[in-house]
Amino acid sequence: MLRIFALVSLYCLLFHATLASNSEENALDMSLGEDECSMMVCRAGRECKVGADGEAACACLATCPDHFVPVCGSNNQSYDNFCLMHRDACLTGVHISLKKKGYCSNKSIKKKSSKKDKVKDENHFEPVVCFQWERDALRRQIINYFRHHTADQSWYRPDLKSYEKQFARFFMCDTTKDNFVDANELAACVTEVPFALRTTAATNELVKVLCVDAIIDSADTNSDWRLDFEEYKTLMDSSFQPKEKLCSLEGKKYEDGSQTKVDCNDCVCACGSWVCSSKKCDEELNEIDDLDDDEDLDDELDEAEDQSEDSSKDEVKILKIEEDIDLKIDDPDEDQPPKINSDDDDDMDDEDDEEDDEEDDEEIDVEPIKKSKNKKKKFT
Repeated sequence: MLRIFALVSLYCLLFHATLASNSEENALDMSLGEDECSMMVCRAGRECKVGADGEAACACLATCPDHFVPVCGSNNQSYDNFCLMHRDACLTGVHISLKKKGYCSNKSIKKKSSKKDKVKDENHFEPVVCFQWERDALRRQIINYFRHHTADQSWYRPDLKSYEKQFARFFMCDTTKDNFVDANELAACVTEVPFALRTTAATNELVKVLCVDAIIDSADTNSDWRLDFEEYKTLMDSSFQPKEKLCSLEGKKYEDGSQTKVDCNDCVCACGSWVCSSKKCDEELNEIDDLDDDEDLDDELDEAEDQSEDSSKDEVKILKIEEDIDLKIDDPDEDQPPKINSDDDDDMDDEDDEEDDEEDDEEIDVEPIKKSKNKKKKFT
């Protein structure tokens, strides 16, 4: 009887041990799956899923939260919220950015394509920024990476407490040994932390550096752009929630990811600051060209005015010469002697007394001329 009882007890122990081992294996599998996804950061509109092979991968979201914040995408399609817009971009494989808040207008204006439009499309520049969700994703990834790679460090000892582990990591990141960790030191300390949210490696590296700056700013309570150990501990606490910052423009507040235009440049709100492209505006170039054209036109008008003034001066000179010529033609020559009627002309009728007096005066004026001629002959 005792033997049977012992066998039953042994069987029960084996059964419970088997159940415990199976539950541990399942829990281990689940924890491994969770760990795989904890190290994976997916882009907007995607989520991490562990496949049948145990590998984590980003997949398009199956559903989106029931938020009602209508937006208009760059594809001129309206969405009820940002999540649906990013999910559509994931499903279609086409990049969709925010065009404006609210639904898209139904009016479609057809414009003829021109060279300027093609140049604008080619020169389109989307600012490279770190959004708040990217900042928070990188921070979570840094925390998980440090947690899973603590045993790999040269300073690690099994008997170290959590406080001592954090200080050891802080001391290793503080390369200047001034008891502070700035953005450059933290960026160098997290070079091994994976970060792949953008399409190119160069863009990923740049965005990662920008996100490190944003991470420092999120825990920097005294605004000195560096973290002491207390601020570092707060940053590495998984329960810490960085504040969401808004951008201001003309008295209005804009949430992270909002886009607008300033002149011809595209601007986007990222971690509380506007980041804009630095393109030369075509309007300014056109204004400069118009000014050059106006200056050329002014020069041409000045030359035309000068020519007209010169021609008018020439015309005045010609008129003066013609007037002088007319005066000379109209006035008789003073040196030319008038005609004298001969005394022998008996057939000439008598004129009025006034005409006879004029002829007598003319004859009196001529006599000195004859005498002067006779004097010249004597001297010769």
